[in-house]
Amino acid sequence: MLRVDLDDEFIGAFRMRFEKQTFTKERINLDYNDFDQCRFIECELVFNAVGSVGFTRNSVDGCRWTFEGPAAATASFMKALYGMGADGRKVVLTTLRNIVPDLKIQD
Repeated sequence: MLRVDLDDEFIGAFRMRFEKQTFTKERINLDYNDFDQCRFIECELVFNAVGSVGFTRNSVDGCRWTFEGPAAATASFMKALYGMGADGRKVVLTTLRNIVPDLKIQD
């Protein structure tokens, strides 16, 4: 189960729930949506990090993940930190190890 809970106090925000649906070759905005037991085939899955996401018991086949808005800014910042030298690399690698504890990366 994947659940990302962000501040949902966005004016006009709503949550759509999708259950047991198949999406093929579509661009799917994950923010403010809840997907349960869905199938994604060759889709573009877009995460902006502006709204909560529910992603439970889904299958993903040949999809591309895209990070936009604040999510893209976070990824760019982490990339810049990594490029700043030993201290920046340590921050990024520590963060990755917190996400994936069994990740094998040399410092």
